[in-house]
Amino acid sequence: METTKRLVYIDVLRGFTIILVVLIHTLQKFYTDDAILIRIVSSFYMPLFMFISGFVSYKLNSWDKIRQRSVQLLIPFFSAILLSWLIEGNNGWSLESLINKILYVIKQPDKGLWFLWALFFINVIFLLCRKIAKAVHIHEIAVTVIVGALMNLVELLTGFRLFGYHWIAWYFLFFAFGVYWRSFNTLLERPKIEKIITIVALISFPVFVAFFRMHNEPPTFYKWINLGGLFIVFYRLLVAVMGVVFFYEIFKRIVSNRWNNNFLCKFGKETLPIYYMHFYVLHYFFMVELNIYKPLHIAIIVCAALIISYAISLLCKKTKITRLLVLGENVFEK
Repeated sequence: METTKRLVYIDVLRGFTIILVVLIHTLQKFYTDDAILIRIVSSFYMPLFMFISGFVSYKLNSWDKIRQRSVQLLIPFFSAILLSWLIEGNNGWSLESLINKILYVIKQPDKGLWFLWALFFINVIFLLCRKIAKAVHIHEIAVTVIVGALMNLVELLTGFRLFGYHWIAWYFLFFAFGVYWRSFNTLLERPKIEKIITIVALISFPVFVAFFRMHNEPPTFYKWINLGGLFIVFYRLLVAVMGVVFFYEIFKRIVSNRWNNNFLCKFGKETLPIYYMHFYVLHYFFMVELNIYKPLHIAIIVCAALIISYAISLLCKKTKITRLLVLGENVFEK
């Protein structure tokens, strides 16, 4: 999904994030959403993924790019629906059941690879913001902020969640954050500014995330002081932003070009197929009961799911059809 030369620390950061994706989906099988590790990881891992997507897409400026995104994102999204339908085998794989499956997942994308669906429409909306800003001679950041705020306001007032709208509205903010962070990244090369940002994130995120709760529930300090329903939204946003900056700054500082062959970097270059495949791999691992220490059980599942998904991603590069359906490569273009 990159539009520019790869940055090693971004690939490593993305590899770290896809590990968190597999980890959180495994943890949710063994623990409730009140588990502290689930709460901590859930506070930032998907905002971080969207931030990275925006970071590498900061040159998104044409409808041709959207056409490319439709292949990269929507074809794997729909092929995953087809694969799930084949595995389930409902009603003897009838055409009617396939159509119903597709319509069901479109209506509720979280029943499929919702991240790809949401990211595609976020790309479209972001490009529209750029086009509108240019047409009316308003700074594009102002247009982006207004559009992002309005989309989330609509979701707050109506509770509309069909077609993944709530994910699109919420994660649009982090995609835009990634784009503009990349755009202004040269400003942050000044040691003093970067040092201040890093210190603020390192201090703030651990403090804020300690009170974070899942599913838009009020932070735990509400048992002592209630700041109202709207504050919950801003708190969720604040925790996510601090988490994104926290991990971005850490990885930017510690990762060097020597990490190019690091396993995190390798995973980071294959995030889409790992994301695509890990659900199916986990499904079969969850069917196996191991009478061992639970954290060890979880570690085994996560490591195995990552390795198997990564291996499958490499196999998918062998044929044009799998490169198209799983990797989202346009195999028809020279």
